[in-house]
Amino acid sequence: MARCLDKKCYHDNLVQAMLGREGEDDLTNAEIEAAAQENGNPPDFALPNDHSRRFDGKNWCTLVDQCGQQRLAPNKMPLCTTCCYDGIHHIFWSWRDCTVDPTGTHHHDKPNRYKVVDQLHWCDGTIASNVLIFESAHEFESSSQSANNIVEETSTENMKLDEQINPIVFKFTDCRTFRNHTEHGWQISCEVENRTQKNIRAFRGMIQCFDIFESFMFNFGLVADSLEVIDAGKSLGFSWHWQLNQFSKEYIWLSGRKHKDVILRFKLDTILYEDGSRDSFD
Repeated sequence: MARCLDKKCYHDNLVQAMLGREGEDDLTNAEIEAAAQENGNPPDFALPNDHSRRFDGKNWCTLVDQCGQQRLAPNKMPLCTTCCYDGIHHIFWSWRDCTVDPTGTHHHDKPNRYKVVDQLHWCDGTIASNVLIFESAHEFESSSQSANNIVEETSTENMKLDEQINPIVFKFTDCRTFRNHTEHGWQISCEVENRTQKNIRAFRGMIQCFDIFESFMFNFGLVADSLEVIDAGKSLGFSWHWQLNQFSKEYIWLSGRKHKDVILRFKLDTILYEDGSRDSFD
């Protein structure tokens, strides 16, 4: 983990205070302020809205001169110079909504409710959280058609056993449940590594969810057919979103757990290559 080591860095002080609380919900202004001041921030330099993004994905409503340009911010005078309500640096999700009355006055409701993000970042953009990254542990076996192709290949190709066992590797970099006025859902972000000798056009499989004791909970089907071509030997990052009913067992289970307590594995089904060929796996 890296940080700027400036004791007056109010952003990093607050990140330090929130480490280990990733995914915690319903934190209050007072609770966040107290934790930040214990880590060196003066009063009012840990206002959650200065470090948050709206849970509904919309922009904030106040135009301010901040971080070298005009931008929409949560407050008239945001005190976080990292501008962490904009981009990956945000520390909290906020439920505060904004309405403007006929006189032009802004009204913010639902104050004092914040959720710590699943992955915290220092002011320089490096990851602060000890996020567990789960690679696919499944040993894939080629279908009979693919196996016949392998037999016909040269001895050089036969040396590439590892690539046939694990043709792609998933690294889960983020996962979160979210809610807004219109939908509830689950989103994961991954880095996908292509270990084959061909460019991958699409693939399908499933995300398997396990609890902290590695007991299987449920699957999410995944069809990745609209992504960029993954060149042989290269990696690309992607995100997927599943809309979930807020009363479903999947949503209730996911929204009640921290990222570090959810074990994810990817089970591959089929790879479609750029040249039109494909491999299937059990």
